[in-house]
Amino acid sequence: VPESLDIYGRALVERPGDDLCLSKMDELSEIVQSWEGNVPYLKQACEASDDDLVKQDLTLRMARTYFDKLGDAENAERCFLEVLKFDEEHLESLKALDQIYLNQTRWDDLVAIIRREIPIVDSDEERIELNMRLGTILFDMLQKGDEAIDAYNEVLNIEIGHWDALNALERIYESREDWQAVYETFDKMAASSND
Repeated sequence: VPESLDIYGRALVERPGDDLCLSKMDELSEIVQSWEGNVPYLKQACEASDDDLVKQDLTLRMARTYFDKLGDAENAERCFLEVLKFDEEHLESLKALDQIYLNQTRWDDLVAIIRREIPIVDSDEERIELNMRLGTILFDMLQKGDEAIDAYNEVLNIEIGHWDALNALERIYESREDWQAVYETFDKMAASSND
């Protein structure tokens, strides 16, 4: 099997992006449950290619290998960031970086990635979930109350009576002893519970 992987790997370097080589390399790696050998060939093929779409695909394959198969967050991050240079809205890369930064408690980096995810996700439900996470991180981890308020208000722009967003706003306003805002939030909560 290692010899076959070497044959397909060298062929891939000669013909970057060749689907047969890529699928055979994946198949052989799956059989032996070893993916480290793919990365050097993917990297060499990427360097040999002058087609940006092929480079993006090969870089994404390296990123997935590092992230999913090898658990190498540092190299996965580098590759996912490289993919975003080709396509700044590549949602798979953004979601992977989200997970990496969350696992490493890199709050500022996570906030930046979530902000990039919000406008490109498919549904209001996803936008609500991302804005709720954003607000929590901004307030609880980074002590940025004004920015957290903005995130929770974005949730309310999508769903007027969103209970968790209203509760989060109440908590922020109480911590600031902004009683007028607390009362206004109570009014919104009462109105949403009557609907």
